[in-house]
Amino acid sequence: MKPRIIDRLLLILLMLVLLALGLGLLAISLGFVPMNIVTEIVSLPYQSSANGWITAGIGFVLVLWAIRMIIGFNRRARKTGPATAVVAKTEFGTSTITLAAIDEMVKRHCASNENVRKQESVISVKDNKLMINLKLNLAEEANVPETTAALRESLTAYIQNLTGITVGDISMMVSTLPEQA
Repeated sequence: MKPRIIDRLLLILLMLVLLALGLGLLAISLGFVPMNIVTEIVSLPYQSSANGWITAGIGFVLVLWAIRMIIGFNRRARKTGPATAVVAKTEFGTSTITLAAIDEMVKRHCASNENVRKQESVISVKDNKLMINLKLNLAEEANVPETTAALRESLTAYIQNLTGITVGDISMMVSTLPEQA
């Protein structure tokens, strides 16, 4: 599962804080920071109640931050099934078909047309109607308006007969294949 962008930004920020803390501890242990400065910094929360509240606030934010990071990187992705369209709905249940299955039907039907050399399709559902987007490579000698009109009509009937789902729109983008030498 890929973490959200906010989780990644928080992780980067956390790593920078840990880097600074690590460098500070390294500087203290190697003697670059005198002991009296370390003592003053550690005693700050005890010098006044305002300093104590500030330290408590920073601690609270760090705890919330850590909890957010743990939850953000350990949440499970929602289980989603394949994209489907409703074929029939009765009092006994609902019948659905995957859009991949409809896509396969569309490809088979287009391949059976002698003027279609190659096709790509994208299937979606909008307002309980199928939306079919086709990218077609037609034969050089194919009449584009006649071929696309016939294909649109036959594809609509084919899909509606097999699935029972209303076809709302069939969009076609046509290109021709270059002549083979």
